[in-house]
Amino acid sequence: MYARWVSNQDPATPRVAYSATAVALCLLVIVCTLGACRWIPGLAATLRVDTTAGALLCLPWLGWYGVMRLRGVHQQLDLHGMMWMVLVGNTLVLVQVGALMGLSALAGALLFALFYLNASSLFGYLYRITPAEPLGVLSPVLAAGVAWALATTPEQVAVISAAALSGVGSMLFLGRIGLEHQRAVTGRAAAMAALHAQVMHDRSTQLDRTRELLTAELGRGHDVNNQLGALDFNLVALRDHLSGKTGGTPADAVAILDDLAESVQRVQRLNQESRGAARGHLTATNPVVAVGKVAEGAVRNVARRHHGVRFDVQVPAELRVQVVGGETTLDRILFNLVQNACQGDGRRGATEVNVRARLDGSAPMVELEIEDNGPGFPPALVAAPAQGFHTTKKDGSGLGLYTCERLTWASGGQLLRRNTPGGGARVVVTLPRA
Repeated sequence: MYARWVSNQDPATPRVAYSATAVALCLLVIVCTLGACRWIPGLAATLRVDTTAGALLCLPWLGWYGVMRLRGVHQQLDLHGMMWMVLVGNTLVLVQVGALMGLSALAGALLFALFYLNASSLFGYLYRITPAEPLGVLSPVLAAGVAWALATTPEQVAVISAAALSGVGSMLFLGRIGLEHQRAVTGRAAAMAALHAQVMHDRSTQLDRTRELLTAELGRGHDVNNQLGALDFNLVALRDHLSGKTGGTPADAVAILDDLAESVQRVQRLNQESRGAARGHLTATNPVVAVGKVAEGAVRNVARRHHGVRFDVQVPAELRVQVVGGETTLDRILFNLVQNACQGDGRRGATEVNVRARLDGSAPMVELEIEDNGPGFPPALVAAPAQGFHTTKKDGSGLGLYTCERLTWASGGQLLRRNTPGGGARVVVTLPRA
């Protein structure tokens, strides 16, 4: 019972009740009441209160408060200890009031019965004294017992009995109201805290989503810039061919024009993808894509600008994977990874780049491996997730590998980075098999 009663308490209440201000106010009320009963002639004759006994009865609870306050005990106790202190203090206050009921004439007994009733009601409300946890009822019952013992007339006994019944009833009733009020306040605070947490979570989610969309858009801008570089390279090559500087054949001119058309188509697809993402359609489905066709196109697009690199593509023509965004996404992944292999760390690139596909029987995932003989990854970047805007190249954006990783994750796959024993880099992309 005691443990349940303590669990219903507001920890701040007993400390406020035993503050110097609260005790001073209580003492002021008692002093003023006893002074009025002693020095106002008509009132003193009617109430016939033993003010000397009343003053002496203040000493026990003042002494109790002084011991608790001056020695700092009230600051050292936990809630269980504080409630024991409250029980003793309440009992001493009510016993003083009860004694004054018994020592006064009938009119005085009625006056102190009102004090008794008010104090009992206040204690019940403040300390959640309810029928389920009625431990605090001992205070008014003990005070009523003292009053009965000191009463000398049947009228006094009747007043004390009525006060005792009313005091205990009001204590339990207002204690129940106080408990329900506390629960309502606590529930409201919890609901407000939950609402605030939900609002903050929604804001954080929206911020993360906005950051993700912005980074994705920057990734598409990075890929568009790559294709613009390819366009510029091919336009220069076409100009040199037409001016006779390279001495190429008409077939070479056709090949350059084909590369130009392919770069334009890539830019158009990226633009369509950007518009689709803005409308929320990018991740609606995972189209089936022929890996071999896309891999050859991506390698061919990179190879046009890296004549000193030998490329080897070994991807079965019949191999199919499911990629969010379709061919455009797979092309972006492979183009960025192959180009990164050729560029290396910006100071030294690869001279050999191999693109292979691995399929283990009926396994649900396909592994696409891009391996080179360049400088490899810095050790700190091998295990950690790719970071946007982090690059070792002087003019790099830091978005190529990051974009590849995010696109792979969006398709239900993963991207792993390793360094080969010979010092090159190996990137393994796993994607769902179609």
